[in-house]
Amino acid sequence: MSLSSEETIQLLLKTNKEQEETIQDLRTTVKELRTTIANLNETLEELKRKLFGVSSERTCGDYRSSCSEIGDLTGFKVQASI
Repeated sequence: MSLSSEETIQLLLKTNKEQEETIQDLRTTVKELRTTIANLNETLEELKRKLFGVSSERTCGDYRSSCSEIGDLTGFKVQASI
């Protein structure tokens, strides 16, 4: 079965329209994913600051009870001066 020139053109136009719609959907998806990635990176940096920042560092002078717990966990004796 052979298509006429007009049928071929119509088929190509239909295919072209479908491809344009797919491309637009993919562009929207990429934009949404970039936004999601940026938000996740921001959250990750915030969590890193909370976990590894200066405020997360504890010393025996500040947290005497924590030091004894840390000593119990590590096997080292920690003595807090009161």
